[in-house]
Amino acid sequence: MGLTPPTMTPKRNWFPAIVSLSFLLVALAVAGIGLAGTAAAQDNSGGNFVVNINDTNSPVTENDTLEVEVIVENTGSETDSQEIYLNTSGTQRDVETIALDPGASFSKNLTWDTESGDAGQYTINVSSEDDFSTRTVTVDDVSEFDVEIDSVNEPVREGDTLEVEAVVENTGASSDTQEIELELDGVVRDSETLSLNSGNSGLVTLEWETDTGNAGEYEANVSSETDTESTQVDVNAPPSASFTRDRAVPNVNEAVTFDGSGSTDADGQVVRYTWAVDGQNVSGSETFTYTFTESGDYEVRLYVTDDDGVSATTTRTVTVNAPPTASIPPVNATVGEETIVEANASDDDTIARYEWYVDGEPVSTGEPLSYTFDESGTYQVRLEVSDNNGATTATTRAVNVESDETPTATNTPTATATDTEEPAAEDGPGFGVGVALLAAVAVALIARRRSA
Repeated sequence: MGLTPPTMTPKRNWFPAIVSLSFLLVALAVAGIGLAGTAAAQDNSGGNFVVNINDTNSPVTENDTLEVEVIVENTGSETDSQEIYLNTSGTQRDVETIALDPGASFSKNLTWDTESGDAGQYTINVSSEDDFSTRTVTVDDVSEFDVEIDSVNEPVREGDTLEVEAVVENTGASSDTQEIELELDGVVRDSETLSLNSGNSGLVTLEWETDTGNAGEYEANVSSETDTESTQVDVNAPPSASFTRDRAVPNVNEAVTFDGSGSTDADGQVVRYTWAVDGQNVSGSETFTYTFTESGDYEVRLYVTDDDGVSATTTRTVTVNAPPTASIPPVNATVGEETIVEANASDDDTIARYEWYVDGEPVSTGEPLSYTFDESGTYQVRLEVSDNNGATTATTRAVNVESDETPTATNTPTATATDTEEPAAEDGPGFGVGVALLAAVAVALIARRRSA
């Protein structure tokens, strides 16, 4: 039996395939490099935003704002617009869109509003699509600003200014600046910025200018970022002061009653009254009576105080009337004849009434007085005058009334013829004198003819 030789499988030649595959891979690699170079060439031909952090306000305190100043420059060959991001520990804090021409640069502040619990050190990252820049910043714990209200000027009345003074102390480990606020029933009325080093304290005065309608009780809070103290304050509606008097224009030495019972208080009651005349306190009662001893203008002022200690005042000018003046001139009077008695009277306004009395009996209300005395003697004539305000003045004059009787003529006895001799011629002028005068005239005439 002959042996059959084994069948031999021809040996496969892989070399040509391997060479072909190698050429293919090289070709693909070359093509990839070309594509990458083309892409790179295209990127370099667009915008390229280079980012640089220029400055920050680090360190800041929790609840403050971190500010990062960034300078962005377009070093590319084309105008471009990109978003610039601020990140801390992978958290985006701010973003701004910036457009720049080729070769242009721009400065921009990016911010981060920190909060309580953000204290620590952070690496901030500012980036564009092409570049980024980093820097380490610090956020400090908030310093404790303890607040203590020192004084309040309450109660105040509507329209006045409420003032609250508070002492603030920095009990923290670092310097800080905080806003100290005055808040009343949830409304901030005033604030003040206070900077304190650790361990230091400062005094702040916070105010609220109240207005009509603000009356009431309020909870006033003075607050820092870490502490608050409260107190109750009272804004009072002021009382209203008012008074009357029973004489509009009082006369000298006439009592006048002033009444302040018309004064009121909207949110309480009036508890105290104070009266002053020309600046001098004269009474502390609700009503009082006063007598002016001289005429003129007087300032009467009433102060009222309510149960909250708030005061109000009102003033009026009171004109005190001077009485009129009066006198009676001398009078000549005769029994049975009408006698006219004049009145000399004057007033700063008007004489309203004349009243005449004779020996105490009223006789007339006119002016002048016309009166006839029935008997001789001395009479007391009195005049009272009143002005239009009721002020009165009186004056009296004694009048002597003479009798109307005249002396009676005495009858001369008639001469009776008797044997008595007639008186001699020389006892008085008679016929002899006439003869003598005629003789003298005759002699004068004869002498004149002869001379002619």
